[in-house]
Amino acid sequence: MIPCSPVVPDSFNLRQFVNDYVIGKRKWKKFLITNTEGKLSGILELDALNKISTSQWTQSKISEIMQPINDGLTMIEADKSLLEVVKILENNPCQ
Repeated sequence: MIPCSPVVPDSFNLRQFVNDYVIGKRKWKKFLITNTEGKLSGILELDALNKISTSQWTQSKISEIMQPINDGLTMIEADKSLLEVVKILENNPCQ
């Protein structure tokens, strides 16, 4: 994860997301998506926006196009040592 990665609530529609996090902002390519409880629920890559017509952005939620964390993403707890993290990544190469 890149320091200060943008965290976006999954309740946002795509228009809100683009207005608040993309237009005129730093050029992030991936965003961390959280559920209503503030827990990580997925990752959104900007390329996913291409799946939905801009005319549908106000009716489409981020949760519809994000990659859920249970879809093959490797999760590492914050309290793991660097050695443990390296071992996990060696056994499960990042996407």
